[in-house]
Amino acid sequence: MNNKIAIIKTNEKNFYKHWLTLTKPLHKLSNQKMHVISLFLYEYFKLKGKVDDNLIWNIVFSKEIRDKVRKEVGIKDQGQFNNLLTKLRKEDKVLINNRISNSFIPKLDLSQSNEFNLIYKFEING
Repeated sequence: MNNKIAIIKTNEKNFYKHWLTLTKPLHKLSNQKMHVISLFLYEYFKLKGKVDDNLIWNIVFSKEIRDKVRKEVGIKDQGQFNNLLTKLRKEDKVLINNRISNSFIPKLDLSQSNEFNLIYKFEING
């Protein structure tokens, strides 16, 4: 079997941006949308295991965290940011019922390991 391993050194906050960048062929989100989702993922994983699962998404999508994400991404206009979130809900199906779709959430448990493996398997025909 032919294998190629590339080690990417990163911090936790940037990991989610790498995750979305490496999976971009599967979702085709713009860089700006990936940046927004990566920051919400970062906030989600900071709270995971510390806050009840029923409350976690309410906190992640609270006005305070939405404003923090908007500013970090560099969107000054609240309306423009709300339009982006609407597109993530309606067009891209990334946000469903004020939660990030499970297909965009990496199976990551930093309490178990500080490594994450993403494996692409190509079946090349003919």
